[in-house]
Amino acid sequence: MPCCCPCCHYWHHHHHWDWPQPHPYPPPSYPRRYPPAPEEEGIRRLEEERDQLAQRLQRLEKELEELRRGTRLA
Repeated sequence: MPCCCPCCHYWHHHHHWDWPQPHPYPPPSYPRRYPPAPEEEGIRRLEEERDQLAQRLQRLEKELEELRRGTRLA
């Protein structure tokens, strides 16, 4: 599978050469070459927490509705 980094893309499409060797970027780090910023981590963590709380709220509302109907077995 050819690399899609900007350097290889440029050389392949503009010079019609094969992919340059050695590779200019380590493939695992491309396309993101930098660790996530601290604020991105915080946002991701808060979004996960929000989703978990939303699921818990749905379960509790369903449980409350069952209790109100009296269909829940004691």
